[in-house]
Amino acid sequence: PQKYVGRPPSAASQMALFGDEDHNVLAKINSKHWGWKTKWGYPLRHIFKRTEPSLFKKDFESQNLNTTIYNLRVTPNALYQMDEKGSFDDYIMRTPPEDLRSNAGEKMRDLMWWYMENPECK
Repeated sequence: PQKYVGRPPSAASQMALFGDEDHNVLAKINSKHWGWKTKWGYPLRHIFKRTEPSLFKKDFESQNLNTTIYNLRVTPNALYQMDEKGSFDDYIMRTPPEDLRSNAGEKMRDLMWWYMENPECK
C-alpha cells in the first residue's frame, strides 16, 4: 500500500495502532467506450477504489500502564514494528508521533510518562 506522506490520518486510525498503513483512495481513469461516441471522442469515466488495511484485535499486556489493554485494533505492520522494538511498551514509548499517528497511542504514551514520574500512584 501507499505510504501516508502528506495526508492527514483517518478517523479510524486514531483509536487504533495502524503503524505506516492507513485508508487509501486510488483513482483510475477508464477511457473505454460506455455510451454514444461524441464528436470530441469517448467520454472519460473515473473509477475510485478505497483500500483498507488488514486489522486484528489483540490483547496487550503493559507493564508501564500496569494493565492489559483488551481488543486493541492493530495492523500487521504495527505488530512487526512492535517485534522490532521489543515489546508493546517500547513501541509506544520509542516511536515518534509522526510515525505513530494515533491519538490513542499518544494518550497511552502520556500516561506512561506520568506513571514514570509518579510511581507511587501505580
